[in-house]
Amino acid sequence: MKNPTHEQVLDFVREHSRPFVTTSDVLEKFSTVSRRTINKRLNDLHDRGELQKREIGAQSVVWYTESQH
Repeated sequence: MKNPTHEQVLDFVREHSRPFVTTSDVLEKFSTVSRRTINKRLNDLHDRGELQKREIGAQSVVWYTESQH
C-alpha cells in the first residue's frame, strides 16, 4: 500500500473498536508504511485539530477524536 492519506488515517481512528488508538495500531493497519510517516500523519491531524492525543506514561501516546472521548 502506498502512503495513506490523512483522511484514511482519520477514518481508521474513527472506526476503530476502541475509543482510542495507539501509533502501533495505526502501524499495524498500514503495515507497509514507516513509523515516521505514520507519526507525521497523526501529528498533522492533531495540529489541524482533527485528532486529540494524550501521553500515557513516559513514551506512549493514544490518539482519538473528540466524538470518541
